[in-house]
Amino acid sequence: MTRCGSAVFVTTVLAFLSLPLLAADKPSSDPQGEQWTHWRGPTGQGYTNDKDAPLAWSEKENLLWKTRLPAGGNSSPIVWGDRIFLTGANGTGTERVVFCVNKDGKLLWQQTAAKGVPQERSHAWNGHASASCTTDGTHVYAFFGTPGLFCYDFDGKLVWKRNFGTFTSSTGWGNAASPFLHEDLVIQNCDNDGATAPAPADSKLAPMALVGMDKKTGEVRWSTPRNQGQGFSTPRLIPVAGGRTDLVLNGQRGVCGYDPKTGKELWRCLRKGTGENEKFGEPIPVNDDKVIFVQSGRPGPCQAIKLPGEGDISKTHVLWQEGRKGHRDVASAII
Repeated sequence: MTRCGSAVFVTTVLAFLSLPLLAADKPSSDPQGEQWTHWRGPTGQGYTNDKDAPLAWSEKENLLWKTRLPAGGNSSPIVWGDRIFLTGANGTGTERVVFCVNKDGKLLWQQTAAKGVPQERSHAWNGHASASCTTDGTHVYAFFGTPGLFCYDFDGKLVWKRNFGTFTSSTGWGNAASPFLHEDLVIQNCDNDGATAPAPADSKLAPMALVGMDKKTGEVRWSTPRNQGQGFSTPRLIPVAGGRTDLVLNGQRGVCGYDPKTGKELWRCLRKGTGENEKFGEPIPVNDDKVIFVQSGRPGPCQAIKLPGEGDISKTHVLWQEGRKGHRDVASAII
């Protein structure tokens, strides 16, 4: 891990990966969005305004230290002040772990969120710990699919956990959607294939839904059915027409906007085409002040959508839609 100015770079020794993060030293609140609290950072668009971030790093350049992590995973680190949070899993996924490292590379704590998890399939590029944590500076939230959503305090004490049921996948690709915080809610994308995919005979199936929970207790406040099939995208807040801010979430069939307080679906924009390449919604939508840009996974289409209002906008708000050449699978765009 390297630190230069306010930028932090984490090298997971087991995977030999480096990922840029923003860190600021505010201990308990973040009104300006200066912490890197969730997947893709404060704006959800994957960038920072920090001009001191090094553009190159290696074993010999801009490296202050590195720490061997106690478990492997594809989750990106999040940062609050001098603390970095990640998740991991053993090779078979039967054990899932949350851990905290300080800015000097010391492992402060690790907690086993779930142990003895029945083995489940996951894509070889995915694994069993791909969802990034999120934090409000007091608690940290980690999602592992079927084992559930876990809330810890900053000392590593388990505050609550929420089991949704079995997340099914007809392709056996696993889970990757990161939790998202809004005001007093923690919101989780629970897209999965439901009863259309194999599951243990006696298992309770997770809802094919977007779920909002009280972030202090884990109590479900609302659950909005989506029925888009398996999905890996994370929601983000986007200002839209009329001065409203919507929770926008991509999916297999298209992108939808929700009221983040109630979970009510406000609008939807479905992608054209019925081919398999159109049925992927991993990338996170990005936007400027006039347009939302939405990609499907694989070489499916990219859409430019006028900032939406209400209802089905599939035929009224798409400014253009273009197919992409080549195999670009889960990467999200940057403006």
